[in-house]
Amino acid sequence: MPRSGAAGLSRGIGAQIGDGAGMMSDAIVQAVTETELKLLCSPADLAVLRRHKRLRDAFAGLRPRHLRATYYDTPDLRLRAAGFGLRLRRDAATGAVRQTLKAEAAGAGLFQRDEWESAVAGEHLDRAALAATPLPDILETDDPAAVLQPVFVVEAERLSAPLRIGDAVIEVTLDEGAAIAGSARTAICELELELISGKPRDLFALARKLARKADLRPGLQSKAQIGYALVTGARPLPVKAFDAGLHPDIRVGEAFRIIARASLRQVLANEPALVQMRDPAAVHQMRVGLRRLRAAVALFRPAIRDRYRKAITAELRWLARSLGDARELDVFLGTDVARMRRKRPKSKDTAALAAHFEDARAEAYARILEILSGPRYRALLFDTLAWIEAGPWQGKAATRKARAMPVAVLARDNLARRSKDVGRRARILSSLEVAERHALRLDVKKLRYAAEFFAPVFAARDEKSARRAAKFVRALAQMQERLGDLNDAATSLSLTGRLDRNDAAGRRAAKLIEEDHVGRAAESLAAARDACAAFIKAKPFWKERD
Repeated sequence: MPRSGAAGLSRGIGAQIGDGAGMMSDAIVQAVTETELKLLCSPADLAVLRRHKRLRDAFAGLRPRHLRATYYDTPDLRLRAAGFGLRLRRDAATGAVRQTLKAEAAGAGLFQRDEWESAVAGEHLDRAALAATPLPDILETDDPAAVLQPVFVVEAERLSAPLRIGDAVIEVTLDEGAAIAGSARTAICELELELISGKPRDLFALARKLARKADLRPGLQSKAQIGYALVTGARPLPVKAFDAGLHPDIRVGEAFRIIARASLRQVLANEPALVQMRDPAAVHQMRVGLRRLRAAVALFRPAIRDRYRKAITAELRWLARSLGDARELDVFLGTDVARMRRKRPKSKDTAALAAHFEDARAEAYARILEILSGPRYRALLFDTLAWIEAGPWQGKAATRKARAMPVAVLARDNLARRSKDVGRRARILSSLEVAERHALRLDVKKLRYAAEFFAPVFAARDEKSARRAAKFVRALAQMQERLGDLNDAATSLSLTGRLDRNDAAGRRAAKLIEEDHVGRAAESLAAARDACAAFIKAKPFWKERD
């Protein structure tokens, strides 16, 4: 999609429909579901935002407030494990202290999460207020304060004001500060847009206007999660797919949002390990997230048709292809080249080939890092998130019936149709050409994603359905892996075919790799046939009970 398409999506999305949000109660401990769009930026961007024409009147006469939040947990971090964050936050200007427990919802920029908040006297945990939250159940004690201790601090200079846009009220917050755990610090610089009243589309409409002047990108981590990363000292790791967790009664429209959020979250979650650690598994898992998101768009197409769907899909495909070279080189170096080096550890030809492709991989990673820091990637993230949460597909009268039907209906049709097609070709695997095997492998991936998405819908019926679903997914995973082995030979030939014809040493080593593939071809094909046979025997888990 050309950049004008992404910009057009940003311009149009704010005018479309979305869902409402809960309002705060008048209880002493306020239980509220907040809807918040978190966007990361630089200190320079914050300065631009303070002067933005949409915000300067709201901020006129206001001075930044210094906030110091102390986060509490048990010594073994049981709150973190349960997905909660508890803080006491003091406003230096007023001396007011508020105690807040937040559920760390799985968001990808847009967070919809429960929180319990109360004003407290002094800077100590309020036992009575804690008793009115889920903490006693989480910590299995009637006195949570007795087992809690400070674990880290977040300090920030905050500028915040409500902004009315049409019928919506949005709390706009600019935060600049740091999470602090002992001597470790992580800078925090972000824009938060919290929906007080209105619909999610209103958040994206405002964010789109602000993003014209500042480089904004969806933020995955809450301040609590940033602080916990400091406490544990954990380096960024690759992140596998998140469980979407569909339930049997869910409708198609909401099922798509849940799956798409989880897939986009996987893409974002792998960015730190890719950028900071150059981790090959992070490249792979980011591509998995992109493929799962594209698969979801295809699966739910009857319910989500609008003028932006194709543009979104095209941009997701662009990003996946941009990661493709690095992934192919990672696999080639980690399998074929590594195998040759083990067999011929003293071979200068193999060493030269390895050096050539290691340089190529370094260049591929440099291109990825340039893409991930660029405007097109930022636009892709923001536009995709906006489309998932507030796209015009949610209000299309022509697809209302499709969005409202039980997801099990759509799931049965998709799983049955795709399974039949894959099974037909699996039975004749030996007669398929290389390109046909590759196409089958891609369709197996799509069927596997569909099975993983929908398995919880049917597994919840009874234990028999759960066992069948697990066996079906395992068979697909094994089939995908074995077909991947067959595809490795074609990928190797494609990569070594790029060698300079004057690179005699490299070509000699490449010839050895080709011969190795030929030698293992019969074994690989037999393993793939066995995997196909196991899939054919796997019973459908989506059929009505028998």
